[in-house]
Amino acid sequence: MAADASEAVSPELTPDVAAAISDTSAVVTNAVPALAFCVTWGKQKADLKRRADSTVSELKEEVARLWGVPVPRQKLMFRGLVKDDTATLEKLGVKDGAKVLLIGSRDEDVAAAAMPTTAAGAPAAWDAPVAKEEPICKQTQHQKARGQHACRAADAVWVLSKGRPEDGLPGISGRQVPLAEGQNVIPGLLNSQGSKVRLTFRPDLSELWIGSATSTQKVAYGSVRRIEAWPIDGDEAYSILALHLGAGKLWVYWFPSQLVSTIKVRVIGVGALIL
Repeated sequence: MAADASEAVSPELTPDVAAAISDTSAVVTNAVPALAFCVTWGKQKADLKRRADSTVSELKEEVARLWGVPVPRQKLMFRGLVKDDTATLEKLGVKDGAKVLLIGSRDEDVAAAAMPTTAAGAPAAWDAPVAKEEPICKQTQHQKARGQHACRAADAVWVLSKGRPEDGLPGISGRQVPLAEGQNVIPGLLNSQGSKVRLTFRPDLSELWIGSATSTQKVAYGSVRRIEAWPIDGDEAYSILALHLGAGKLWVYWFPSQLVSTIKVRVIGVGALIL
């Protein structure tokens, strides 16, 4: 008598079919997730989606195709400087919504910024603009700065006459020297109130922090329209620095002259050198 259909036994799987099903299950189970994050370069931003097991080197290649910044000239910032190009995005800790900062210049920007110095070895025009007027360090505005109570003459302090703070970096006149890789702090400066401050670059936040003993002013890179510097008369290894913002200027005193181009490039970009 024929067996009832409901009692029919499923045929046994052949070894090849069983292996195929096992492989398919493994692919589904071990699928590598795609990460959605953004990369910013100056004022430009790109939303990317890459596999978690893709490497930093592969990301740099995509960025090179996107913006034309050669891979050897790229520096990626994510929780600090990314040093291992073989690391995967997963190992790096990149998650959905993460922000990666690109620092680097295109070939044409570097060529345009290669301004020669004078025969005497003086800095190029972007290094320290020559003022036709009275040296800025001798103008009353920069000789005297008042404290919090500006109406009280007794509280006025003479910024430059206070001298250079002892913990300042050594200054160099006549040439530009880049700030060492990974060094994000310039200490030993004075603000317009004569208080000691230090500048801290925060590439992870695209901000410049101006910190004193009592407060920290956070300046977004994008809010800085221009940066100017004038050597201090008689002590040209140091400069007065002016950060042009939308509503005015921020003044910094005793800034090492050799780092003028560094702050321009880090805050505004290499294009600031040819403005």
